[in-house]
Amino acid sequence: MTFSYLPFEENSSSLIAGFTLKNPLHQLEFATIKGLNIGLNDLEKHDIVLENRKQFFNSLGVAENNISSASQIHSNNIAFVEEAGIIVPEVDGLITNKKGICLLIQVADCAPILLSDQKQGIVAVVHAGWRGAAKGILVSMIQNMIDLGANTRNIKMAVGPCIDVDNFEVGPEVVDVFPKAFSKKKKNGKYLLDLKMFLKNQAVDKGLLNNNIHISSLCSVSDETECYSHRREGTSAGRMGGFIYLKP
Repeated sequence: MTFSYLPFEENSSSLIAGFTLKNPLHQLEFATIKGLNIGLNDLEKHDIVLENRKQFFNSLGVAENNISSASQIHSNNIAFVEEAGIIVPEVDGLITNKKGICLLIQVADCAPILLSDQKQGIVAVVHAGWRGAAKGILVSMIQNMIDLGANTRNIKMAVGPCIDVDNFEVGPEVVDVFPKAFSKKKKNGKYLLDLKMFLKNQAVDKGLLNNNIHISSLCSVSDETECYSHRREGTSAGRMGGFIYLKP
């Protein structure tokens, strides 16, 4: 089958990048989770997930042994990746300037973020839930790119499908760690948090140009056909991916 995904606008002769979608018509035999689940977790057999990854990435011309992913612990930890085919422990962001490595993170409501300075050959992926976002993982990643030689005016950023403000109800213990401009109080005493706009604001404050920032309009919670959602499906949710690959 032909898989549907959201390509990064810089897909080119030197770069392949984008966000996987649920692809609900796809299901491997013996799979517990329907669709293109690319998330390694306890619910699904790892060989099923790895086969999903293989089929999807091979359809784009990326070999599965070129993929390096993050273990993801809702931190602001970042790793520079020099080797393909590894899982980097205890991090939520990956960065490289090495060709032939496909960086991958997995999400099911948290924000998947892709960053690229193609002129300098520097790319990164970020898993940003509210904890990582509040801890400044995006700001740290942009600074890591700058330290490698990236120019903020040339960095392009895309935020993939994730939970939007209308569905991101949180308590005061969450909203208190964000500026008040990115939340609004509900009549029930809870708050709605705008994670997408918070991340965009951080990027602009760090020097990225508005025209170089793209935020998907898809909401992982309400777009059930296209997206997995932990908030909607609980522990039975699959995972979508954000990936970026510098071609060798």
